Amino acid sequence: MSSLRILRVTDKWSRRSFAVKLSDDSIPKTIGTLIDMICRVGKKELDHWFAQKRITKESVAGCNDIQQAMFEIHDDGTLGGIIDGVFLTCDGLPLQYDDVPPVEIYTSEDGHSGIYLTDLIVDRDNVAYKRNWNGYYRRNWTKEHSSLVDSWMQQKFGRMSEDIFKLNTTDRIKKFINCIAGHVYRSPYEMYSRYLGRTVPFKTASETLTHIGSGRGGNCSEKASVIDYICANFGIEAHPCLSGNDAKGAFPEFHLRRALERSSTIFTGENQRYWEHFANIILIGEERWLLDATGGPMPFLFCDGSVAEEFLKQKRDVNVNFIAREEHFYYHDAPLDIVYGALFNMEVFLPDIDMYHIFGPEGEDSPFGLCIKPDLWVCPDAYREEKEFDDHCSQWNAYASQSRRINAIEVYQNLKDSDEKTLLRSVQASDPALIADLRMIEEVFVKRCRYIWRDEQWRIGYVFCNLQEKQ
Repeated sequence: MSSLRILRVTDKWSRRSFAVKLSDDSIPKTIGTLIDMICRVGKKELDHWFAQKRITKESVAGCNDIQQAMFEIHDDGTLGGIIDGVFLTCDGLPLQYDDVPPVEIYTSEDGHSGIYLTDLIVDRDNVAYKRNWNGYYRRNWTKEHSSLVDSWMQQKFGRMSEDIFKLNTTDRIKKFINCIAGHVYRSPYEMYSRYLGRTVPFKTASETLTHIGSGRGGNCSEKASVIDYICANFGIEAHPCLSGNDAKGAFPEFHLRRALERSSTIFTGENQRYWEHFANIILIGEERWLLDATGGPMPFLFCDGSVAEEFLKQKRDVNVNFIAREEHFYYHDAPLDIVYGALFNMEVFLPDIDMYHIFGPEGEDSPFGLCIKPDLWVCPDAYREEKEFDDHCSQWNAYASQSRRINAIEVYQNLKDSDEKTLLRSVQASDPALIADLRMIEEVFVKRCRYIWRDEQWRIGYVFCNLQEKQ
């Protein structure tokens, strides 16, 4: 009987994973040798496996995720030893270094073939928020990312870009930041690209920059990570900062650290508003510059030291009129362990963070939805039965009638083309790539909702709102 030996390793909460077909001479004898094998796998071997059809494109990326979940990262981006507290499990039981890798055997009905599966979980429950961010950023930087940044600079500065890339004067650093921030800002404020290709609840900086290069984008935390990622790889001192509606006054360090200890960045009561939005601080000379390149409902902000200090001392705020109400965002140069801990937590320990980012907290009157553009808001509508959908349509129309920003609204049960879907057809004519992407994720997204909510009865409709000031 022929057999197929497969190793699959999955991160417990983020569900990032990889699977590879093992050759007879590469089957690890113990968990210790398996861990060593995972650590040693590099690009050359991954490319070889891919060429031999032993691993998929998604699993190539997943292997890097698992390596970064399990091992220390040095400043140059190379891997070190296993992180203290990380271990592998199978069926909920921890595995020791000298254990033989467990195998499940699956046999075809005719008995002529078998699959030998070693299915392991990476457990990081007892690991602190530990990551060498500079090493992590360097490890994930690609030639494609360098080419993308170079193309942005060439578009804006032409031959002058070579001098600006030296980044050896304050003026050159400002021009560089302003250029890349402009491209990040103009990229769509969207959450749907998390379901294109392999589904990830939260995109890393590397993944978000790749999506921006392909015409997509991210949300505020993903875009702030991109700015931080680019700055780190070009030697510019910078870090993300936190912001939120009515987040005025002393920053609640104690309460937010406690929330991170509980692996939560969501349910923090009144303190939630202090980290509901991400932006960036750029250190230029002796000054802190404040940068907000979020896009969507947020205006572009890149201000120098004196103005930035007024924002960071809450003497100024950014006035935002999203859909239903006017909001006032205040910025905080928060402790970096909290800022990076929040980003790490969303990536690693919150498996349903995508649902929170799209549908918002319970009772939120204007969830962010799947996409926000200056003239368009696309939001999913979750329902189980036809009557519930009809009720939701009435509620959405009532909501739109009270919003001065919604000029027209239509609610659909699906994204199939039809004559009565006026807004859908209008957007398809002006932005065909967006509608193609939304249709591409339609089936994946409803499956994702059913999986997270543990209910196969859920269906997903789509709300299209034309956003213009009513005359």
